[in-house]
Amino acid sequence: MSKSTKTLPSFDATAEGIIEAHRIGDDAERTKSETIRECMQKFVDTWFLTTGSRDQASCKALYSAIVNSQVVIDACEGVGSMQIGTFKNYAGGAQRALHFNIEWTPTLFQNKERKLPWSKKPATEKAEGTKGSATDVRKAGKVQTTTDAELIETLRKAVQQARLLNRHMTVGLLIDAAQEIDASFKE
Repeated sequence: MSKSTKTLPSFDATAEGIIEAHRIGDDAERTKSETIRECMQKFVDTWFLTTGSRDQASCKALYSAIVNSQVVIDACEGVGSMQIGTFKNYAGGAQRALHFNIEWTPTLFQNKERKLPWSKKPATEKAEGTKGSATDVRKAGKVQTTTDAELIETLRKAVQQARLLNRHMTVGLLIDAAQEIDASFKE
């Protein structure tokens, strides 16, 4: 009597498809980022060429022109579209790019070295553990012990936050990470 030998399927072809999908997504994300950078830089440059000014009034008018654009308002009111906070961040970076005559980047609005001279001073920190004020300072506690289950719950919350922010690539990456820890991960 002969034994029947089964050849298990190879994951190679499937893996190639998945890797290609990630490559396409990465290429699309890179193209999107570069297009946004080019569009914002072109607007900042055009603004300066039109106004000839890098002063406070010009920077504030630039910010207003961006966040009050009807196209921006329409996109932010659409379901699943852009968030107004994204454009406020872009506009904050545009102000700094204009004032300091530097290139615009998506994170320029956060650059502490390029803070606008007329910006409000940071709020003073309240005592740790106080509540009820916009100046509350809350720090994440030191992680000394944890479990896979706690990590999965943290990732589940992060997925929800990323979805609210329409960060589709981040959602995918977080789900991939969670499934690496727990193959049965479900949102």
